[in-house]
This record gives sequence, C-alpha cells and structure tokens, in this order.
Amino acid sequence: MGERLAFYLPSLAGGGAGRVMVQLANEFVAKGHLVDMVLVLPEFTYRPELNPAVRLEAVNPTRRLLGLHILAKTMPYLKRGYDAMLCCIRNFPPIVAKHVARSRTRVVI
Repeated sequence: MGERLAFYLPSLAGGGAGRVMVQLANEFVAKGHLVDMVLVLPEFTYRPELNPAVRLEAVNPTRRLLGLHILAKTMPYLKRGYDAMLCCIRNFPPIVAKHVARSRTRVVI
C-alpha cells in the first residue's frame, strides 16, 4: 500500500489549480496511494473528474473570513497520520495547523 496523502484546497469550484489538483490526486490513486481531498468550501465542479477512490471532505467553516476558525477545523486532518498534505500557496491554515498540532505530516506547497 502506498502513502496516505491529503490535498487541501479552497474548493473544486473551477479554475486551473483545482483541475490540476484533481489530476494529481487521480494519478496518486492510480499508483496505489490513499488520497483524501479536503476542501475549505463544499463546491464540487470537478467532482465528476475525480477518481471515486479519492475521499472527498469539506471543512465548511461557519465564518469564512475568520482564519482562526478555518485553522481550528484543519487541525484534526493533520492528526490523521497523513504522510503528506499538498496545498496551494494561498492555503496557509495547514502550515500553521501543522505546527500548532505538532504534527509530523509533511506540508507541501
């Protein structure tokens, strides 16, 4: 069995970065890795393109603009024992949450 990976994204609402992350997730699954896709907001435009083996979850914060709320909702994902969490450059919550949670998960930007 491969590594446990998580992709952390604002949403799958559209745009090039979301499509590229879906393609990467699909490739990792094809190579035998366990992949979760963690979205800040539950917007799933690219869901039909996503391999059914990718587990899809939404953090869905109640206060979108409150960064600490998003950070608090992100921390449990880092405690799941992922080998790596991949995120876009503007997704700072996983980086901060990693240190606050004292997680050994590698965060890749």
